[in-house]
Amino acid sequence: MSVLAGVDGCRSGFVAAIDYHGALDIEVFPSFESLTQALGPDALIAIDMPIGLPRTIGPGGRAAEVAARSVLGPRKSSVFSVPARCAVYAGVRSRPRDMMERFRNANAIARQRSQSGTGFSLQAFHILPKIVEIDRVIRRTPGLASRVFEVHPEMAFRAMAGGAACAHNKKTSAGYHERCGLLLSSGFAQDVLARKRATGVGRDDQIDALACLFVARRLRAGVALSYPDPPEHDGLGLQIAIWA
Repeated sequence: MSVLAGVDGCRSGFVAAIDYHGALDIEVFPSFESLTQALGPDALIAIDMPIGLPRTIGPGGRAAEVAARSVLGPRKSSVFSVPARCAVYAGVRSRPRDMMERFRNANAIARQRSQSGTGFSLQAFHILPKIVEIDRVIRRTPGLASRVFEVHPEMAFRAMAGGAACAHNKKTSAGYHERCGLLLSSGFAQDVLARKRATGVGRDDQIDALACLFVARRLRAGVALSYPDPPEHDGLGLQIAIWA
């Protein structure tokens, strides 16, 4: 696959660090479908979004989340648990219209479908629309499921560092410079890191997209690792794994 993309969600939709036959660009797309259409039918996409939604959730979340947390040390809190498929979809339905009521209703369903009776955070609730959007596009687009991989930036940075999780929170100045240093040491040019950000793209969004591209390159090279190994699959056949 000659086109690779590392993708992260942002306020404007999705920010993608794209390797076009060796030339790197950073672009913003309003939707996941517009992104996949622009990249073409052979692109490999590594995205920091959950893929694969089980019918029920075990203690600690999906096995992918449990496996990632087990190696992330101080950064394990960056991996949140995705609720069951029916709870995810309940969180984005138009009724009830009140956001907090939808949050409470979806949480009640999540607790019912969790073996440990666990719900999910408001932070997780806010990305449910993107999870549903990606799920729908993958399911209705032939062949796309084999080209889109779930990744996590902190797992990517850990791989860049030879297995050591980042010491600092990415929201801090120390954390930002720590991650920039890892990207530079992994072959990304300084001018790419300093590239002006589009409206609606946060500083950490752009850095995370580049980290996702790092994993896309590892996937193409056949050296990326699956957490868990082997991957699980949900009831619809979608892979459940975080790659790094």
